[in-house]
Amino acid sequence: KVDELIERFTHILRYSINNTKNCTYLQEDMEYIEDYLVIQKTRFGKKFDYHMEISEECYPIVIPKLLLQPLIENSLKYGFRKKASICVWIRGFVEGEYLVLQVKDDGPGQPQSTLEVLRSILNSGKNNIAHNGLQNINRRIYLEYGHDSGLTLESQEGEGFEVTLRLWIRGGEKDVQSAAGGR
Repeated sequence: KVDELIERFTHILRYSINNTKNCTYLQEDMEYIEDYLVIQKTRFGKKFDYHMEISEECYPIVIPKLLLQPLIENSLKYGFRKKASICVWIRGFVEGEYLVLQVKDDGPGQPQSTLEVLRSILNSGKNNIAHNGLQNINRRIYLEYGHDSGLTLESQEGEGFEVTLRLWIRGGEKDVQSAAGGR
């Protein structure tokens, strides 16, 4: 088991420090996300569970490398502060001209006031040290995809937290494939 975990960890490490490409196919990125989730599952045991539901049509779409990993990490980091166990759901589907990716957890969630602060930080041009991870992901998406792309947050205190990413896929598979060739 230790050998398997070390192999998964080095797999992630090599991928994350490889600066030759900033974007990759969702399918490739999800392989590394799976490694990350298996490591966390081993770490937390019965206290952590996850479910992935990615539509096949999503896999050839190009996304920024390691886009979902910090969102999953946030679910664990903030979830375990107030709950003994956490479950994370990762979904991906195409909706019109957009790739939609969601990371949802059943953690403690956030009060409405905190949710509003987080939403305002996402849309602010100022750097926010306390929540810069979400802000950086949102900026990264907007700069790469523009056209109504970005991150939205939903939460109910005591019921969990959900982050939805909408990435404009430039109108179809042909454009997605040509974008991949140029990266």
